[in-house]
Amino acid sequence: MSGKPVDYSRWDKLDLSDSSDDEGPSAAVSKAMAAMALKANQPGSTAASSSAASPRVAGASDGDTMPFNYDEMPGYKVHRSPSAAYPSPKRCGMCLKSPPDVPSLFDCGQCGLISYCSKECQRQHWRAKHKEVCQKAKKFADLPRYRLGYKNPLKHAFGMMDDDEFYELQRRREDQIIDEVASRDVLTLSVSFRAELVDNRYLDIELICGVKDEERHATAVEAAYPSRQGFPPFIIYPSFRFVRLSMDTTTPCKDRSAESLRSLYACIVSVVSTTIQGFIYKILSKTGGRLPVFRPFFDFGFSLGPLFWANKAASITIAREFVFYFRPHIRVICVKAVVHACNRLFGEDIKDRMGRNEKVHVNKPHEYLCRKAWKNNIVHYMDQYQLTAHVDQLCQQHAAQSDVSFESVKELLETALQYTDIFRKHLLDYTADMAANTLGGWTLAKALAVTEERVQAVREELEALNPQYWPLHKAIREVLSQPPPKYHAPCDGRLLTLDDSRQVSELEVMLKTQGLIKLAQGWHRQRGDGDNFSVA
Repeated sequence: MSGKPVDYSRWDKLDLSDSSDDEGPSAAVSKAMAAMALKANQPGSTAASSSAASPRVAGASDGDTMPFNYDEMPGYKVHRSPSAAYPSPKRCGMCLKSPPDVPSLFDCGQCGLISYCSKECQRQHWRAKHKEVCQKAKKFADLPRYRLGYKNPLKHAFGMMDDDEFYELQRRREDQIIDEVASRDVLTLSVSFRAELVDNRYLDIELICGVKDEERHATAVEAAYPSRQGFPPFIIYPSFRFVRLSMDTTTPCKDRSAESLRSLYACIVSVVSTTIQGFIYKILSKTGGRLPVFRPFFDFGFSLGPLFWANKAASITIAREFVFYFRPHIRVICVKAVVHACNRLFGEDIKDRMGRNEKVHVNKPHEYLCRKAWKNNIVHYMDQYQLTAHVDQLCQQHAAQSDVSFESVKELLETALQYTDIFRKHLLDYTADMAANTLGGWTLAKALAVTEERVQAVREELEALNPQYWPLHKAIREVLSQPPPKYHAPCDGRLLTLDDSRQVSELEVMLKTQGLIKLAQGWHRQRGDGDNFSVA
């Protein structure tokens, strides 16, 4: 049953004296991670130095002692008996009742993420809590990745589902996905992962499984869907794993200090490593030791670029260490090339003018190496992200000073291409020892479906072009060149006391007890400084 849209504004005047105004998440959505790193690296930055972290772990109040010691912490909640049946996710957000205890439920008419059994419960919950998060939650619920129907990650992120319930339900769904993958002929499958940073503090990891054409539509997992373009055909499992990365609920990424950034990105590396390794071991256990093909790149959108530029990689151990390389999507590099070119040439920041792109455009792997393809893609994505008009305006303003409009456009495009040249050179250096370090012995040529001769030709082309890092790349690398702090209160939350009197951060307790990280947080892999090339 669905209710009609509700005019919530009229409820602001209602006197609900028995309700309280709980504080909800208020961090702004960041759109520019590279700019964030540059700003955080500036001297005297105090971003996030006093931001408060709200307790999210059961028993996390000051003075409480956790009911386990340090050695018992990893997987503590995973290994507990799941006999406690969690309530149905479909229940009243105020009184927590669900059918048949109440006749029916209807969803919030704005965000659609929470349900109610009556208008009275909806009014009370609106004033008590939901008003703080509804509009922001709606923005995320409208994104394509969440429109398909799997809303538990957003319910968790916006306080509508607690840690224990969410992660237990997530584990059950993960097991269902792994069972489905393992039930296929695994030797004919390919597996890859990609991720996005959500609301500055959650990592949403997606699993992509390449299948036979006749298996494209064979999935029983909630919200999983077949690809409509590309070959081989894929089944995409959205939100395979959704993980909190920081206890900071107030500071946008672009305003974080260098220490906060190092803490955040080290946590990302640990979560990615644990996710991939756990998936591999579970597949091995269900297939008698057989594995699908694991592609060597961990792809991402706009948020995780610093990991690529700082030469970070996720490591796993299966008999020996293997790594997965972080790689930004072509559209990300194209958009950032235009944004940073405008900033470099005209001193204008156009990133906040970028529109939302919901069109599907499939890039072929070899386009990562081809300068002509980068040029075509820059023009294409400028249009898709509604940047063309803003760029034209800047070029016209610049032309008014130089009287040469064509030259202004040509200069902008060439500057954007210089950014992609830097990317191509860094990609070649970053993956120089890929064959020795990847599961399956991948080379860059094999991963991008080109010949070794083609890679060598690109290497020679770049040597002639002699691309140089821009200052923003240097800033990112400097921020992440230092080890992350062992404890950073804005990100890690309170220090909690374990049963053996050891103190551990609230974030580490949550991540380890839920089985989301196993290793100590830190950089698991970084190529040496000798791999750097010159800085402009």
